[in-house]
Amino acid sequence: MALPPGRSQAAVDSASLPEPKRTQAGRYLTAADVPGFMQAQGGASKVLFLDLRTRAEAMYVGMASGIDARVPFVEHQELMTDWDAQRGICRLEPLQDFVPEINRRLAQKGLSKTDTWC
Repeated sequence: MALPPGRSQAAVDSASLPEPKRTQAGRYLTAADVPGFMQAQGGASKVLFLDLRTRAEAMYVGMASGIDARVPFVEHQELMTDWDAQRGICRLEPLQDFVPEINRRLAQKGLSKTDTWC
């Protein structure tokens, strides 16, 4: 998760993260930071809290409490038949409706892309 603008310290050392999980800004929150962040923003009505994990991740690890929706950025193929040897997992495919779905969820909560992000 990326830190909101104005937050000075990351609770996670970006150097400890694999390159694909690093953000350009290099700012992060831990799961323990999320309730405080949401409270600082004025509560759940001012925050769109999305779970971007795949169906398999949510199924095997469990769902976070308090999320607005699970909107995966990528997803495994339905039958998981194509193996990605380089990554050592079944191939993931980006979901084409990801951005429109995020925009729809923002509009539902009366939020915009310019609001504080996490």
